[in-house]
Amino acid sequence: MNICDETGDVFFTVTCAGDTYCTEDVAGAATCELDQPADCDDEVPSPPETTPIEPLVCTAEGFFPDPYECNVFHYCSGYGLQSDFQTCPENTVFNPEFNSSSPCKAKEDDESDCSQVDCTENSVFKHFGTSEKYFAYCWEDPDSTADPKEIKVSMFMCIEGTSFDGVQCAFQCKEEGNFANPRSSTTYYQCYYANEVLVGRMLTCPGSRQFDENLKICR
Repeated sequence: MNICDETGDVFFTVTCAGDTYCTEDVAGAATCELDQPADCDDEVPSPPETTPIEPLVCTAEGFFPDPYECNVFHYCSGYGLQSDFQTCPENTVFNPEFNSSSPCKAKEDDESDCSQVDCTENSVFKHFGTSEKYFAYCWEDPDSTADPKEIKVSMFMCIEGTSFDGVQCAFQCKEEGNFANPRSSTTYYQCYYANEVLVGRMLTCPGSRQFDENLKICR
């Protein structure tokens, strides 16, 4: 089915995942359902069996990669909600660095284009392939009855101007000066040279002051 933008133009095309069928709802919009539509051609082979894709618990709004399937991506509409996932068209995979109209790109190399989260690593937060934008966190499901308990994965996304450094989303200083923190009006980043290396630190405005992005000071 085609996903269209607000002007009616095709945003990108997706295929219904797993054993689901593309059908129309009462308003005429396309949706993926478990029940096969009555007018579906019986001679069309059933979709192949695939590993069930689990939705993510959203950590922010936006697009996220699936931790295990490189041709699957998730869209989150808000923090704490369950994601909606879609499958990229054939011979394409999710592009972690996409900035175009489609989150999918042509598959070029199996190893570099198909990143998976390794929950056996002894690190709190984990790189997602070579991406500086996305990272993961593995945790034991407290409601799991399995032994050992089932491992769940949470995906996180660094905001613009920051990149994952293995520990956190660090602000990337490009020049000296004070810069606004997009997530907090009461904190800001100060970039300066130390031993000829441009570094940055986050500072908090005193009292009830807020950072003025135009004046580059707290006021």
